[in-house]
Amino acid sequence: IPTELLWFRLPAKNPDSVTEEAVDAEVDPVLTAEWGQRGTVEAVVALSGGGRVKRRIFLSLTGPALTAPAHQWLVQDPEPVISGLEGRRVGAAVTDRLPAMITELRALDDAAGGGDVLALTRQHIGWITRLLDRASYDDTTGRKLHRALAELGQLAGWASFDTGKTGLAQRYYIAALRAAHTAADRPLGAHILGSMAEQAAESEQP
Repeated sequence: IPTELLWFRLPAKNPDSVTEEAVDAEVDPVLTAEWGQRGTVEAVVALSGGGRVKRRIFLSLTGPALTAPAHQWLVQDPEPVISGLEGRRVGAAVTDRLPAMITELRALDDAAGGGDVLALTRQHIGWITRLLDRASYDDTTGRKLHRALAELGQLAGWASFDTGKTGLAQRYYIAALRAAHTAADRPLGAHILGSMAEQAAESEQP
């Protein structure tokens, strides 16, 4: 995971030149990916900015663009979490340690503020996403990984909003909502919706 999500450089004659690209909501994978395990991973990978891309500007969402994910979370039934890959096996030895890791990140956020914690949280999000994308696991482990991804996404959304990155915060919250849906964790999804509603209210978009 790069240390700075919003800055990536394309090969160019002038290595100091950076072009900007506003992400169109109609083609933004965080908003348009299908509601399921594959779509959840695609949404988080899009936020990680993998590969060489332009500087991405996540514009703030309003109206149906922001409320549609909440409706989809409500009406879609979670799918079984299935891994057909032959990568290294992930089990309880990993997932049992995730809650303590997330608790520590939240404590760091309380102590240091969003800016310092956001980069750390993104690194953990990238690690869990790679496990989901490349490792093998059973349904129980897969749901625990998605739950951790949802909690980290919620924390990244909060940290982004705390540092003034409104559009980025909204994408993290939506990606977290997708992960909570895949984990079939309705209370966590409702908590993430609460964070989205709080941000909307504070942005004068109640």
